[in-house]
Amino acid sequence: NVAFNYDYIDRRAYISSSGAFNLESAYLTSGILAPPSQIEVKGLVRGRLIYDNTYCLSPSAPTLIIFNYLGVDEVVFLPQLVGSTYVGDYIFVMDNVSVSTLPLTNYSAGLLYVSSGSTNPTPPYSNWLTAATNIQQAVDMALAGASIIVTNGVYPGGVSVKRPLTLRSVNGPQFTAIDGGGTIQCVSLSDNASLTGFTLTNGYSRGDAGGGVLCASKRVCLTNCVMVGNSAGSGGGVYGGTLYNCALTGNSGGGASASTLYNCTVTGNWAESGSAGVVACGLYNCIVYFNTARSSGTNYDANSALNYCCTTPQPTQGVGNTARDPQLASASHLSADSPCRGAGSSAYVTGTDIDGESWGNPPSIGCDEFHAGAATGPLTVSLRAD
Repeated sequence: NVAFNYDYIDRRAYISSSGAFNLESAYLTSGILAPPSQIEVKGLVRGRLIYDNTYCLSPSAPTLIIFNYLGVDEVVFLPQLVGSTYVGDYIFVMDNVSVSTLPLTNYSAGLLYVSSGSTNPTPPYSNWLTAATNIQQAVDMALAGASIIVTNGVYPGGVSVKRPLTLRSVNGPQFTAIDGGGTIQCVSLSDNASLTGFTLTNGYSRGDAGGGVLCASKRVCLTNCVMVGNSAGSGGGVYGGTLYNCALTGNSGGGASASTLYNCTVTGNWAESGSAGVVACGLYNCIVYFNTARSSGTNYDANSALNYCCTTPQPTQGVGNTARDPQLASASHLSADSPCRGAGSSAYVTGTDIDGESWGNPPSIGCDEFHAGAATGPLTVSLRAD
């Protein structure tokens, strides 16, 4: 029997040897679960609550689970597997269970602010005077659809985004970084989340994927970001997601895996085996060069598709590709003599380049659009007699 504090009673028990009971889909449509709420599940419960990974292993005594339900994420009970066998006489039981909800306060579906120098962090962090001091604080108080604005600073990694949120920096990746400290992943992003204008560095996910960023799917967007010095078993810079105008350099475990990249520059990455640049990726207007693997296939693998890209060896499929040296001025920026200038396709361009500057027509290949500028500063002249 499942009862709610709204005097709603569902007189059913759920006993299963294989399936799962989705609490959200069963009751959200009835108007009983409404985010943001605190949910209490009390009674004879056996299994795993997937929402916050809570385990319930006491079939002979009432169990109380309390968690915050913020919407979008599924609330699912699953059978509990320990080792290679299920525990107890029943694999999955829900019976004599009451579920109550309590509205939560201080959550926001609007704008939330983050500043490492904030002296008065107060949820829901709705202005700079009450800004959160780290990104995860704001993420935890943000409802689906909210935007989080982050000002200059270096912020700790381990950021976990489980809802469709927009995270963006004020001044771009040159001034705003998320640092994994060499021990944890920088950021993980769920479906339809986005990250704009950050440097992701020192992320670590050895044996797993996405040292810099782990994306739940290609519906996650990264724009004008720099992934540098991260490490993972696969996709040292990023795993999954769709990237626009990003630089991936100096990552171990490869630059990108299972991603789609537009106007990105992937250089100087390393992998123990296979491709050190990209693996199973789609690339458009990208530079993939100077990546090194212990075995063959240094820049891209056979499962990657490239169009209007600068890489070596020259792809045998796709259009607009070149194997010429990109003549980089840095790991991500073009020199005046680069053959990548004006060699891209306007069909794949979006936003601005990595520096926030406009794209040319046609655009350059890579994350940087070359803009010649006048030299400024004092002029010094020296004379030397022959």
